Amino acid sequence: FQECFGMNYEAMEKQLKRYVRRGRYTYGKVPMPEVPDRETYPLAEVSEADMRIRLAELAVRMRGDPVGQLVLIEAGGAENADPRIFEALGGDASSRADREVAMDYWRRAAERGTNNSAVLRELAREDWNKWFSDFLPTFRLPAAEADKMRAWLVASIRAEPNQDEAYQMLAWLEGFVDEPRPGNINAVQARFKLMDDKARALLALSMSRDRMGMRDRAIEMIKQINRFDPDEWTLDAAEQMLARWEGKARNEVFLGDADNSIRKGTTRLTKSVRRLPSVPVPEDLGD
Repeated sequence: FQECFGMNYEAMEKQLKRYVRRGRYTYGKVPMPEVPDRETYPLAEVSEADMRIRLAELAVRMRGDPVGQLVLIEAGGAENADPRIFEALGGDASSRADREVAMDYWRRAAERGTNNSAVLRELAREDWNKWFSDFLPTFRLPAAEADKMRAWLVASIRAEPNQDEAYQMLAWLEGFVDEPRPGNINAVQARFKLMDDKARALLALSMSRDRMGMRDRAIEMIKQINRFDPDEWTLDAAEQMLARWEGKARNEVFLGDADNSIRKGTTRLTKSVRRLPSVPVPEDLGD
């Protein structure tokens, strides 16, 4: 124990207790996934060729088997190739840190109609990282790029609603387009209480309100950001936006509060996770 952690067990226990006493925590409740009864799974005859592909897929996923890879590559050449083939090959490439090859396979899976939430999310993330490497208040995401990423993110969320990153990326996307989609904003806000980085999501939601001509509502929202313990990057971005909206110099806007109890380390969440107060997406905006 001493060799692994640089301290004995008693010292480690003291460190953990100190962390529990002084730490700050957030939590959310996620419903347990429903697992269908085994009787509900359909039974069907499987050809020898399909069994070979499924076993090859299993071998590739479990241990990166090179023979399995060759089987999948060969099967992927068929005109009606199953998207799972490219999902597996992309996952194998990703495990070997070959991002470029992984993305190529996953794009081919998407072209063939994959409903794998992780694959769709990673495709969106790849483009999202290219466009959002820094914060620029005046930036607008080109419509064609927004539509492509939006389609992947919405499909990913539909396939697996209980995830966080796709909602965050969708919120950010809608904050940087000329015409945000109210349906997507509603989806993000419905998820808000379970999101890990509420401050950054709130910033994005306020920006989308401004795009829809609701600047007063946007300002009202962004001024609440300190309640959700933003990191320095998010706080700086929020202050840039607020300065722009209020027509002030950047150094005239300060959202941080040195006396805020959040920054003194007191618990900011009770047993129920706070919702956004008094800033719902107007219902008359439609989907």
